[in-house]
Amino acid sequence: MPRTTGYRRGDVAPPNSRLASRPQVLADERALDAMEALQRFAAARHLSVVQVALGGLAAKPAIASVIAGASSPEHVRANALASDWMPTDADTAELESIASPAKYIPLGSRTGYLR
Repeated sequence: MPRTTGYRRGDVAPPNSRLASRPQVLADERALDAMEALQRFAAARHLSVVQVALGGLAAKPAIASVIAGASSPEHVRANALASDWMPTDADTAELESIASPAKYIPLGSRTGYLR
């Protein structure tokens, strides 16, 4: 989803886009709530959501590199510039509260695969 910041609650994915094959993404209220919170977080810091996503991931100690897809030269440039932002400890804590990672359970377990 290269234009993550371009989608809003109630939008329909463009035909033939990667998102069109996953309509559940734009119907997931929890994901949309988190996206709106990330947009507010980014705007408050004069950043793009791409900067927050890539810079936030790159700052995690367990992440050796961040690989971001791009479908145009503009996306490549935006992705390259995005990693210039480094979150503070307070930013990191706020990001974790906005979009905490889901807890995955191995497939085939009796309780399902996602909690």
